[in-house]
Amino acid sequence: MGACPNMLRDSTWYLKDIILENLHLPLDTEYVNSGVLLIDMKKYREYLPIEILNDFLHEKKDIIEYQDQDTLNCLFLNKIKILSNIVMKNSRKTIFFIFS
Repeated sequence: MGACPNMLRDSTWYLKDIILENLHLPLDTEYVNSGVLLIDMKKYREYLPIEILNDFLHEKKDIIEYQDQDTLNCLFLNKIKILSNIVMKNSRKTIFFIFS
């Protein structure tokens, strides 16, 4: 899976709260945003059957704040590739991905 880093990653209080208190992820985790994802659906279905996803959501329902992002960051820990070559354009922050 490919994803973009969370835009709030510079807000250390925010990340520490999510990583330490809520999700218990390692301090060096690059917390990613779920807004733009590149997913190999065949591998995704093999790696994460719907039952595992449902069990996780049920077990962690009281601690996850952002259901989509928190779930992806927890269940795909160390399996997410950070998307690079991002070009920010104009004040609206339009993002383009350049693939080679």
